[in-house]
Amino acid sequence: MVCCIILTMLTGCVGVKKKDGDPVKDNKSASKDDIDKALDTLEDAGVTLDPDLEDMLEDIDQADIDAAAAANAAVKVTADLPEGWELDEGSPLSFSAKNGLNMVMVTTASMPGTNNAEEAAEAAIEQIKEYFKDAEYSAVENTKMAGYDGAGYYVDISITKSMVQRQEYFYFMKGKQLFMIQGAYMADDEAAAAEVQKVMDSIKVE
Repeated sequence: MVCCIILTMLTGCVGVKKKDGDPVKDNKSASKDDIDKALDTLEDAGVTLDPDLEDMLEDIDQADIDAAAAANAAVKVTADLPEGWELDEGSPLSFSAKNGLNMVMVTTASMPGTNNAEEAAEAAIEQIKEYFKDAEYSAVENTKMAGYDGAGYYVDISITKSMVQRQEYFYFMKGKQLFMIQGAYMADDEAAAAEVQKVMDSIKVE
């Protein structure tokens, strides 16, 4: 549950539901109340979040959520999901799939002042550093994923004192639109890392 909250807040929101076996967009986006309720649930359960993470979640407002939903509404994303993975039909993102704590998500992105995927990735990592000063960051590298040329990096974030999540980010351009593919898994789980990479590399954006 903690990982779901983190990934959703970092990547933006758009509702997804299934109809006749195909994913289709729903106009309902997540709400600020959903975030607050989730935080209350974690607190009641005795889960202590990193203070920087709490600050990030509290800074998000409904306007941010609604704007992200509108940007993602026309995007169709598919992927090859291994056994055990499920499309998250209730996700507020344009694409979200998971298997336990392993997740892959896709969203449109906007980084004003940047001209390409590498610049967007550099700007994005600087934004994350404002909230997660003690996390460990890789360098941004030009790379290829899912057949797209782009730029990526990873961040190791301490969710609690005993849990470290690795979040991988890949930015690419399709036409004039910037996209981000994000994957997440526990940093010490090599099998999970390989599986998440496989799903990320199978992404197709239409």
